[in-house]
Amino acid sequence: ALEKAVGVPALEVDLQAAEQAWTMAAQANVSPQELKNKQDLLDSAKEAQQKRDDAETALRAAVNAELLQVGVQEATAAAHAASSAGVHVEVLAAMKAKIDEAVAAQQRRAAAYDVLQAAVAGAPLAVDVEAALGAAAEAE
Repeated sequence: ALEKAVGVPALEVDLQAAEQAWTMAAQANVSPQELKNKQDLLDSAKEAQQKRDDAETALRAAVNAELLQVGVQEATAAAHAASSAGVHVEVLAAMKAKIDEAVAAQQRRAAAYDVLQAAVAGAPLAVDVEAALGAAAEAE
């Protein structure tokens, strides 16, 4: 049972079942060397799963803001780290979609700001107030 519990990829190990199987193997007088080998595999699985969970938490935190407030570089870096750590594909796809939405919103804001700057760049009496107000509304 212990071999089966830890004989899968580290991110797929059922930690609770593997720990129970290890305890049963220890009680059944499995050799100390074999127990140590399996404990090492179990420890590696725990570490990999913790790394994955931490990376997912960091990614979710990075995109958990209004679109205009998302730190795109930080969120993108967190997405790469999460991918490397084995975060589930569905979670990655959802978070990357939010990053893409943030990029688009921030680009729209930047473009609207440029229009606003152009509208108010002239002499004060030559400013097209309606255009400036419309651009300001777009920039928000």
